[in-house]
Amino acid sequence: MTTVTTQTAVKPKPVKLADGRHRCLLDTCRKAFTPKRSDQCYCKTDKRDCKLLSHKALKAATTTRKRKVYTIPADAHQRYRIMDAVRAAGTVQILKTWIGDVEEAAATINVLTATNTANLKNGKNTFHTCHVDAVKHSHRMGLLSSQNLFVGLGTRNRAAKAFSSGMGQSISRLELKAKWSVDANMSNADVWTMIEEFVGIETLTEACRKAGLKPSAKAQAIANLEEVIDLNNPEHAPFIKVLNNPKSTAVELQMAVAEIQGKRVFSMKLKATTEQEILFSEIRRHSVFRPELDFLLTPINKMYTTYTDDAGKGHQHLIGVLSEDHLQTLFNLLQGHDAEHMVEEVEELMFGFNFASRKMIDDKAVSDARKARMDAHTAYYALSRDERAEFDAQRQEEADILSGLIYEEGGDVFRGSVNTIVFCESYIPGWTPF
Repeated sequence: MTTVTTQTAVKPKPVKLADGRHRCLLDTCRKAFTPKRSDQCYCKTDKRDCKLLSHKALKAATTTRKRKVYTIPADAHQRYRIMDAVRAAGTVQILKTWIGDVEEAAATINVLTATNTANLKNGKNTFHTCHVDAVKHSHRMGLLSSQNLFVGLGTRNRAAKAFSSGMGQSISRLELKAKWSVDANMSNADVWTMIEEFVGIETLTEACRKAGLKPSAKAQAIANLEEVIDLNNPEHAPFIKVLNNPKSTAVELQMAVAEIQGKRVFSMKLKATTEQEILFSEIRRHSVFRPELDFLLTPINKMYTTYTDDAGKGHQHLIGVLSEDHLQTLFNLLQGHDAEHMVEEVEELMFGFNFASRKMIDDKAVSDARKARMDAHTAYYALSRDERAEFDAQRQEEADILSGLIYEEGGDVFRGSVNTIVFCESYIPGWTPF
């Protein structure tokens, strides 16, 4: 025979006072009150029910909110990029700065994400994750770290080849250990296991969570379709075929979900990110730990104009445009080329900044003048007929003063005629007509 025991809550006992009243057991109350029952432990008023408050406090104290356990998505784009970098280096030691540092690991993953986002917005593999210190250098190996990476144009990165300035973060090849070597024949699972062991699984998992690694769009679409599809519904046969086809794209899966739910799939066109904007952003980020780039911050800031929308929120809008040569100079400076050895290129770059900034100011002056004329035109025709007549009379009087039709002599004001002015024109020496 099995005996089942259950744990019950201990019933509180009233605290009785000498005068026959009870003491309220709620910690935030503790007032004396006249009980209606001999076992009453809590007082109650029109505004406060201490027994109810006690139950709420007990529930809050005994109920612990369980945090959903995060696992790194196996098909996350950034996960594959990390493994690609490790395979290219032949060692997991390029992740040296990640060990025990969640912030650094997450910051590095964010650079990989930024590269992917830039390519997604442009619709093709235009941008690369570039290295300040290259991985293929003969004496040292550039690390996969936020301070050694930047997003740049792929054509410029390929042209730079294995350039290494020594201004990034690297590890000497003498420090490499066979224990952490990655063989070309190793599976992705084995490579990732080695990465977890080297970095620390807790650090790696928390960094991926903080960087927002999620399943791929296709994986999410499959999960959504599995949730809404009815395998026993003959009308869902086409959708089941899409679900079971390993070659189905994320868009096809999303369209199947939308059709089942009777919704329309909207294709959002992302604003393309230009190389100039990406270089500006990376220079701002790298200038935090590379003071030699500080001189670029002021001219970069002048390339933006700020406007306020109807909601009162400020936005920055890039107006100035640099030439192809200027962008190459920015790329080279980011990659660690010494500005003192690029005097002519840097001077040309600063001229490009100044020219673009001046053009922005001139364009803004023309735009402001045009807007002022339009505002004045609108304001004029918003007046009544009598108000416009009065305004026209004032404007005519000002014009007559400027032309000399209205003049002052000896404290008196005279109004001449057009003939008077013409007559005076022929008799005043050196007078120049308007």
